[in-house]
Amino acid sequence: MLKLSSEYIFSFEFRDYNGDGYRDLLLEVGSNIPSVMDVYLYSPSRHGFQELKDARKFPAAERIKGTPYYYSYERGGCADLVWSSDLFYIHNRAAIALGNIHGEECKIEEGVYIYKLRAGKKQLLKRLPIKAIHAYKNGKWGFIAAYWKKYYRRFI
Repeated sequence: MLKLSSEYIFSFEFRDYNGDGYRDLLLEVGSNIPSVMDVYLYSPSRHGFQELKDARKFPAAERIKGTPYYYSYERGGCADLVWSSDLFYIHNRAAIALGNIHGEECKIEEGVYIYKLRAGKKQLLKRLPIKAIHAYKNGKWGFIAAYWKKYYRRFI
């Protein structure tokens, strides 16, 4: 039996989140950040669902087609001019972060900061001018999708 917390569930859907051919359960949790999800992966050997640990840390997650890697999007404030995206994968029912793109469009230190993550440490790999995101269709969302698709291997 699947036990859920008593938190407010905004919506739910069944879809194959991890690409294993089985429909998983995604519960959108009420939050000031859109698309924060509790994810329960279907386990055919257990004939039930198991929680994906730390799924809430990766809102609005999208899978990079043809890979076991995902990226998220999270607004961070200043009318969505401060934002973040994490590259992650799933291992042993846990979401593991590999990289981070942090965008600052609202402060003196405007820019796009790209970090590699290992064992809780952040290593700055690159800093781009904020105008770099404007070269992409859909702005920052286009940049994020294109960057992770092209460079995810550098973070493995």
